[in-house]
Amino acid sequence: MTNEDKRYQVFISSTFSDLKAERAEVTQALLELDCIPSGMEAFPAANATQWNWIKKIIEECDYYILIIGGKYGTINDETGISFTEMEYDYANEKGIPTIAFIIEDEGKILGDKLENNHEKKEKLKLFKDRVKKNLCKFYTTPEDLGGKVSRSLTQLKKTTPRTGWIRADSKNNYSSKEIIRLMKENEKLKKDLDKLNDEKEKNEIRKSIEENNIKLPDTDYKFSYIWDYYDENQTIIKDTKCTYSLSWKEIYKIIVVPMINNTPNFENGQDPLTEYIYENENENYRKKKNLPLEERDDDVCELEGCIDYSCLMIILIRFKKLGLIEKQRNNWGLTEKGLDYFAEITL
Repeated sequence: MTNEDKRYQVFISSTFSDLKAERAEVTQALLELDCIPSGMEAFPAANATQWNWIKKIIEECDYYILIIGGKYGTINDETGISFTEMEYDYANEKGIPTIAFIIEDEGKILGDKLENNHEKKEKLKLFKDRVKKNLCKFYTTPEDLGGKVSRSLTQLKKTTPRTGWIRADSKNNYSSKEIIRLMKENEKLKKDLDKLNDEKEKNEIRKSIEENNIKLPDTDYKFSYIWDYYDENQTIIKDTKCTYSLSWKEIYKIIVVPMINNTPNFENGQDPLTEYIYENENENYRKKKNLPLEERDDDVCELEGCIDYSCLMIILIRFKKLGLIEKQRNNWGLTEKGLDYFAEITL
């Protein structure tokens, strides 16, 4: 595939209203070079909500052209710099070859094409000083700019060839079968790589667990709680003391999941373990009473109390001793070691 078969996409960056003639000349020069101009003519009033869209367009371009006249442009409130300068920085960050063109004699700029805001004047000067340290040329008129862009881009295509675009029906293009084959091969390689990365991560986690000697008992832990049932007449049978058995690993998973994103409450029956029992007991009671499906959305049992406080403390202290959780102010939170262990037992 030769460079002649390609169409390069070029992003034109500048302030807008004061440089319309310059942008028009550059656009014409690019079209004569069989390039695809990309600019902000459709969205001249750049703002923060359009920034992600602008970045996407810049990423798709092969080359980037900056034009600086006598104005600095609209300033982004978050960054404190103009959108034009943000575009220039982003193109450089993405490694896109850039050429800058600066007006040669700013003294000839008149009227509203010249920056009259003191702060913006200072920012424009600093911006130009920074741009001049890289590939930069000067222009006098829009026509002069168009000719210099044409010559500079022709040279840049030779010294820094880019991917470009090609016609789908080009005789030099890949066949449909070849494209499909390459896509399938690429997908397989991605899956193989993901598998290798997963295994590597699992091995690292297992090694970390072994080094920290984390081990929970293999036996179940039986804890007590107070449960109030509704009978068939919707009368509450109060203060029924019940027991529940779960493995230590299951208990840890139940307690830890809410800790990953926040610090759950462990007071007044709002702890994750109580919530877990509440949900399961409701479902078990529905099934036991053979309630019709349409009634299963309503709670049929109520938790007036909570897990026995001493049982809850035994659970929390055991996990704390192993370094899996820690006290955070008035609540409990997950440690890095605890997060690693959670990853290990859920692999």
